[in-house]
Formats: sequence, structure tokens, C-alpha cells
Amino acid sequence: MEPINKLLAKVPVIVLIALYCGYLGVDYYTWMNSANSTLGRKRASLKTSRQDLEVAKKKLVSAEEFFKNLDTLRLTIRQLTAQLEGTKSTITSEIDISKFIRMVTLEAKKVKLVIMGIKPGGEVKKDLYGEVPFTLHVKGAYAQLMVFFDHISRLQQVVKVSDFTMKPTSNVLTKYVELDGTVQLVTYKYLGTHADEVVAKPEMKGSK
Repeated sequence: MEPINKLLAKVPVIVLIALYCGYLGVDYYTWMNSANSTLGRKRASLKTSRQDLEVAKKKLVSAEEFFKNLDTLRLTIRQLTAQLEGTKSTITSEIDISKFIRMVTLEAKKVKLVIMGIKPGGEVKKDLYGEVPFTLHVKGAYAQLMVFFDHISRLQQVVKVSDFTMKPTSNVLTKYVELDGTVQLVTYKYLGTHADEVVAKPEMKGSK
């Protein structure tokens, strides 16, 4: 210890002061600029807090805008619900096969088109609805067939003529050429979605 004291005694005081000031300067610089210093960590925390605050402000603005338009959204939902109910009246949730066959047979009788047989097919499920095909074996004149198709297109229940094949069975020189073939009709079944459960809630029906 004594040699060190003797060495320090020989060093000018100004040099010691300069070295000490340099040490303090390096320490201060590190404290001011290092990310790992207390100040650096505080600055990082403050920056994160400011970013979180900006995100919160944006969410608040979005929420305020949503609540401003809430009444309009409720009205729009009620209108869409009414449209959905109207559409569902033409696309039923269940298909009564015997009723459908009677309906098609009645339309055929109106135009004197002979139905030799009707065979329902398997249901084909889509995203929101199911398709149920019916294959008809028919006989009649071309005009009768066209009028029958027109009647089918005018039914309240949605029915599509998806395909048909015809061939003449009588002499082409006769006044009316009789056609024999098959017609495929497709009717639709509404499968329902989660939206039906939402709009059916009392708070949605009674909201104003």
C-alpha cells in the first residue's frame, strides 16, 4: 500500500483529477446511451407504454365509431333477417317428398303431360343448402314439355330443371311428335347456419 501511496504522491494532482473526470465521463456516457443501463431500460419501458397507449387510443376510436353506428347496424340486421326469412320461405328446411311429387304431378296434369314415374335421389349437401334431385320419366309433345318447364319455374318453392333427355316415339309425319324421356328436377333444402341462432336471440329481435 505504501509504494502505491508514494507513486500517487509523485503524480500531479491535475492528472489525477483528469483521470477521475474521465472515469466519471465514461460512466455517465454509458448510463445515458446503454440499453442495459437503468436509464436505458426506463426509456425502453416508456417507449413501449407510449406504443400501447397509441394502440389503445385507436381501439377506443374504433369502439366509439361502432357505438355511434350501432342503431344503424341493428336496423340493417333486422332488414337482413327479414330478407333471410323471406328466402327461407322458398327454400324450406325440410323437403316433403310425397308433397313435392304431388305438386309436380299436378303441374304435369295441367298441361296433359304424362308422368310414367318419379324417383327421388340422394341429397347433395352444399355450404348453406342441400340439393335433392328427382328423376321424372315423361311422355308428351314438345309444347307440353315446354309449358311444364315454365310452370315449374314459377313455383314458390325453388325448383330447377337441371337436365333432360328426349327421343321421339311416334312418326315424324304426324301432327304432334310424341317425346319420351327423362327430366331431372332439383329442389333445395336450407341447412341453416350459426347466423340463424344469432338473429333468433331475443335481444336481436327486440333491439331498437
